[in-house]
Amino acid sequence: MEEHIRAHKRVDSSVCKGIRYKLEDVFSTPIEVYIPNHLTKNDTATLVFHFHGNSKVTEWAACDAKKNYVVATVNLGSGSSKYEKPLLVEGAIDNMFHRTLEVLAKEYEISVGNLLITSFSAGYGAVRALLNNPASFEKIDGVLLLDGLHTDYVPDKQLLSQGGKLNGDKLQPFLNFARKAVSGDKKFVFTHSSIFPGTYASTTECADYLINELGLKRVPVLEKGPVGMQRVGNTQQGGFYIMAFAGNTAPDHIDHLHGLSGFIQLLDK
Repeated sequence: MEEHIRAHKRVDSSVCKGIRYKLEDVFSTPIEVYIPNHLTKNDTATLVFHFHGNSKVTEWAACDAKKNYVVATVNLGSGSSKYEKPLLVEGAIDNMFHRTLEVLAKEYEISVGNLLITSFSAGYGAVRALLNNPASFEKIDGVLLLDGLHTDYVPDKQLLSQGGKLNGDKLQPFLNFARKAVSGDKKFVFTHSSIFPGTYASTTECADYLINELGLKRVPVLEKGPVGMQRVGNTQQGGFYIMAFAGNTAPDHIDHLHGLSGFIQLLDK
């Protein structure tokens, strides 16, 4: 479905200057790394790993924010399992971090301070794998989920309105990280649309699950968001943010990716 009620502005990093290179030896597809022009040798950068999304969009976060972000974009296909399974292979997470940091240090003399993980749509599968790993859980300073966090209904495909429940096991790693964010030890931002898939839990239902488990509440709002988005609900405690947005169409979904440069700055607060 298409609609033209909201602006649905689109960003493109083609105008952004900087260094772009690919790491070919980590996954089946290359990691696309972008170092913005304002970063120079001996600088300390915040490393952002982004899962699922055109690099021309994800690079804009570093270009537009004018902060010391190095963005490493990973695209592994369609479906959350395409992102989760490769990181469940023994040593895969360590290799991903090691190779990226090694090249930044040796080739470009850039060191890394904070580590942020962002994902759009199906990319949350990679985030789940990272948060399920105790070592990477501790390394990560902040997580941003852009309209992507789902789980199964239990029994299978039985909606909440029909007496079904959410499979909380798949949401547990995110809940664990959310607790750390609420206490101020981490940062966790989750944006979601109003899309209802029907055969598996929506991002709204998964957001509600986290909110309820944490004993928090939504606050109804009507505010402008990035790229013409319309925010309709807020939840915030410590370093934990959930932002609900209007819209149940494909353009509304893609808005969340294009809003990355605005949302990611909440991880720096």
